[in-house]
Amino acid sequence: AYLPLLTGIQVDWKLFALIFATAIPTFLLISALMATIGVTVTEAREGQQVSTLVTLPVMAPFMLLSVIMMNPNGIVAVALSLFPLTAAMTLLLRMAFSTVPGWQIGLSLLLLVLSAVGALWLAGRVFRLGMLRYGKRMGWKDVFQAITLRSPEAHKETSAHG
Repeated sequence: AYLPLLTGIQVDWKLFALIFATAIPTFLLISALMATIGVTVTEAREGQQVSTLVTLPVMAPFMLLSVIMMNPNGIVAVALSLFPLTAAMTLLLRMAFSTVPGWQIGLSLLLLVLSAVGALWLAGRVFRLGMLRYGKRMGWKDVFQAITLRSPEAHKETSAHG
């Protein structure tokens, strides 16, 4: 009654639900990947360079906006909808220009949630190993050892005992 301008606006609650359903796992995924990067580097400048590997794919839907607008159900748009780092923005862009099949939304959400859980697990493993190696740079070999549940200290102990 106080804002007559807003009386004609209709809210699509399914769209808001999709926004929250994609935003939360996307935030967790990106946060976990950034935390993993933060643990593996020793200087802020080095971390900024490596974090481009995460931020660039997130920006891909904006860079490919014309492709998504022209063919919202094309292979590029569908692939970006299924790739976890680009899924949230691409799904919303596709929904603005066409109808997205429910199975694609479901599959995208499933892949996004699984990726977020995997990234959180990875961040925990790498953070644990990084705390043991405080002040030392972690290489890819160290990260893979963290993934395979082996720490360099455990490897040294097993090789020393036999």
